[in-house]
Amino acid sequence: MNENFWDDFAEEYDEIQAASFTTIEKDLTDFLLQAKILPQSSILDLAGGSGRYMAFFQSFTERYLLVDFSKKMIELAKKKANSKVAFLQMAQTEFFQQPQHFDLVFSAMNPALKATDLPTFNRLSKDWCCLLRVIEDSDSLFSPFEAKNPDLAINQSYKKKLDQLQISYQTKQFTYQHKEIYEKSFFHDYYQDELSSEDLAKRLNTVFGDQLTKENIHQITFEIIYYQVKGTS
Repeated sequence: MNENFWDDFAEEYDEIQAASFTTIEKDLTDFLLQAKILPQSSILDLAGGSGRYMAFFQSFTERYLLVDFSKKMIELAKKKANSKVAFLQMAQTEFFQQPQHFDLVFSAMNPALKATDLPTFNRLSKDWCCLLRVIEDSDSLFSPFEAKNPDLAINQSYKKKLDQLQISYQTKQFTYQHKEIYEKSFFHDYYQDELSSEDLAKRLNTVFGDQLTKENIHQITFEIIYYQVKGTS
């Protein structure tokens, strides 16, 4: 995914986040305050996007830098920022060459951050590192028939790399549920182009039986990996 993709997707992405049924931004902020990871003198938000977490973290620092390679994402983030926040439009690989250091280095749902990048990511920090990802995103009606998203396992690759680096870490999970009623006709229309008439009828019978509606339970779990790098380099 290149810069043009994220520029084109930025407004929709921001709207999706704003409409989320989770309260992860507030809950994560409260947890980081409780864990004494916030406040910090300086914070780096790598691949900070449209400022979802910046809007909550910025009150607990004197210097906040949000880095993202999408110009449109940064434009949206600026609308939520206070005077302590600075912005830098730059690709992650280029930013990794910058001689800057921060008390807290944070990255959430970063599509460019691989486990092999963690040594470089860690060197940006003078103290704390935090990595946030979704590790579960499933529902009771559709997920049993869908392929599992491989991105849900990225945190496991981060943990494996941290173990190799002999860096001790802790984790905290945040789970949210949302219930919604779906009609049998919607389920039919959703799968009708994918399945044969016979297979679709079997699936409808399996899920709905004689019922015309069914409750769908959507569950999302976020996990933050947090650790100190002071004295580890």
